[in-house]
Amino acid sequence: HPAGIAPVGTMYRRLDGTRIVETLERLRQRIGERFPGSGLERVSGDLLSAASESMARVTNLRRPNIPLRLATWALIAIIVFVALEALFHLRLAPRWEEFAGFLQSSQAIQNVVFLGLAVLFLANVETRIKRRRALAALHELRSIAHIVDMHQLTKDPDQFLAQGTMTRFELSRYLDYCSELLSLTSKVDLTVNDSAAAQAYRGRYAEAKAKAPPSVIQCDTMAGDTWFHGIKLGERAAAWTALWTGGKGTYCTTQQEDNATYMALTRGANSGLVDLNRVAVLRTASNFDRPYPGESAWHSLCGCGPEGGSGGFVPAISNLWAASAPFIKDVVAHWDKWKHGVPK
Repeated sequence: HPAGIAPVGTMYRRLDGTRIVETLERLRQRIGERFPGSGLERVSGDLLSAASESMARVTNLRRPNIPLRLATWALIAIIVFVALEALFHLRLAPRWEEFAGFLQSSQAIQNVVFLGLAVLFLANVETRIKRRRALAALHELRSIAHIVDMHQLTKDPDQFLAQGTMTRFELSRYLDYCSELLSLTSKVDLTVNDSAAAQAYRGRYAEAKAKAPPSVIQCDTMAGDTWFHGIKLGERAAAWTALWTGGKGTYCTTQQEDNATYMALTRGANSGLVDLNRVAVLRTASNFDRPYPGESAWHSLCGCGPEGGSGGFVPAISNLWAASAPFIKDVVAHWDKWKHGVPK
């Protein structure tokens, strides 16, 4: 199930788009000083431009499109009005038997389904438009990431050192710059992957950290065989985390799959089939482990309350890739360092 995030976690870093752009500018300057006129310098400049555009795009995506919303709800109101008018003109007797007979006709069922689909389509028009724009921005950033990859993967150490193209120190710095560019690319990705629905839902919580946009968090997860949700159970999970870790752990997310998967891998390791030193766990959170003020625990859990669900599932999936891709790419590119586990 999607991980639930506690809105009161403390040990985490919030990504600031302005700081990311400033860091990219400093990195571009460093690359220009070390490798003036190089392709990597041009790529870093492109990434800086793309990041600046992404920050402006994120600000625009977070604003509600008032004209589109008014037009959408006007169309929905017209559809509902037409449907109600049609029902009134049918002059059905106020008896369940006649109404049930009406619904059993194939034409009536089709009309109800089509009207429902039309309303659902119109209600999500703004989200789809914003998602399409965000995906276009992500495609641009991922294209830059692939270009950085090519700069990194084509620098064979033996060949470059033998030819004297670069010194060992220069090659090391070049590859380090590639890794830094990939890392910053993923952070720009995280600021883009958000949704209007998730922003609106987060805004109902009182805690400033609960309202924050997608970010990288350092904390601890709490697992249980029984799915738990709600304020009291969330507080209990925080207390157990502190107790089991001697006060060192900071509870912020729930999960069940990771512990179960790790147990299966442990059994594989005991049979000599798995190396636990080569297991990495990457997780995103898409909803909260407790309701916002005034919401019931059940509505928070099922996402079926008046305000709908958290809207965080799609951004969480996208951010999982954005945050994990640089790590995966680094493992593949430097397998000689990773094949025996985390490099020391």
